[in-house]
Amino acid sequence: MTKTLLAVLCLSVALAAAPDETSPVAAAAMRQDAAAVRALLKAGKDVNAAQGDGMTALHWAAMNGDADLASALLYAGANVRATTR
Repeated sequence: MTKTLLAVLCLSVALAAAPDETSPVAAAAMRQDAAAVRALLKAGKDVNAAQGDGMTALHWAAMNGDADLASALLYAGANVRATTR
């Protein structure tokens, strides 16, 4: 039982630490990397792609208090009605 629990815990940590390739714009915003967000948007990446928990780049910009990034995301078409879990 203990080994199974430890294995599940290790897998959970590994998955949480894995980069989210399905939402690179949100991942860059989470890292507070505005230059990467802008480059990804310029490359045509989805501004509204959400991470597994529903967090979008706009959510991260708001959580980080980054009004400039939030403004850029809104200009790029970020959905203001997106929800998280």
